[in-house]
Amino acid sequence: MSLADYEGGGMYLQAGHHRVRVTDFRIFQYNSGNDGVEFEVKDERGMGQKVSFVLVDKAFWRLANFARACGISDAEMKAYEPSQANSHTVLINRWVMVSVVPQKDGKYHEVGECWKDGGTAPAVAAPSPEPEVTPSPAGRSNFDPDRVPPPADSDIPF
Repeated sequence: MSLADYEGGGMYLQAGHHRVRVTDFRIFQYNSGNDGVEFEVKDERGMGQKVSFVLVDKAFWRLANFARACGISDAEMKAYEPSQANSHTVLINRWVMVSVVPQKDGKYHEVGECWKDGGTAPAVAAPSPEPEVTPSPAGRSNFDPDRVPPPADSDIPF
């Protein structure tokens, strides 16, 4: 692998629709104390993304939709017990279509929707282009001290 393989975002999936395979999972605990499961998905080139689900009754529908999109059968769905770690292995090596979208901060991407491999792609808004930066005339700065908001208490690191 060369440095060129990391150009433009490293080994992560960029915004758009991707055919991916579930390659791994891990059980973890959210800061809230709730358990979660995180699946790793990768495309044919090895570019990946993570998909997380909180393991609480009122949110199991998200995991159920993901499992259906991965193509598990009715019998496998009935046997799938989300609180049992070994149940998640049924999704390993399954292919699924996902839409990767920018997070609200615009820095990172996350899996938005998923659907069965070979299905129809849902409508997903294209990522907004980066704003154009207008260079300042020679010797002048674009910095305007009057447009800087005062610091908030949360900005102070101590």
